Amino acid sequence: MQAILFSAEVWKVKIISLSIGFRKAFSRDEEKAIVRNALKYVMDTNPGVIVFAAASNEGNRDGMLFPASEDMVFCVNSSNGDGNASEFHPPHQERHENFSILGEGVGSTCLQVNNTGTGGRPIASWAIRRGTLVATPIAASVAAIILYFGRQYAPDDHENLETRCGIKRVL
Repeated sequence: MQAILFSAEVWKVKIISLSIGFRKAFSRDEEKAIVRNALKYVMDTNPGVIVFAAASNEGNRDGMLFPASEDMVFCVNSSNGDGNASEFHPPHQERHENFSILGEGVGSTCLQVNNTGTGGRPIASWAIRRGTLVATPIAASVAAIILYFGRQYAPDDHENLETRCGIKRVL
């Protein structure tokens, strides 16, 4: 919750990417209420903030995770390099937008502890990742490029784009 509030109030971000998710069966209502209240506060005080959240990697075994299940956020699903839905993202939700973006075979840096020659310090290496948790920051990055484009090429009208509805129309 503090990271959500800090990013919106102090850093004045326009986009928040949440590669997190809470299952209905395993999360306490108090935890979800804290995150929901933080998101609602941010959206109410700054409607220009756009939030993306990971859908789920459980396929048909589990539904959309919270906070992706909230109407105020963009739920991000995963697709492969051909644009086909990943086998692990949840079923299509009729009442919710279903955005998919690359989330399979994505090269990413990761920290690994390698005691040989580093004295136990973490070292960076590359790994191939997959999941809606991977797709979410990619979707947020695409939105950032769209906002940048709007500011550059429609300087008199970019405020209409810098809302949830504006980004939704483009996506």
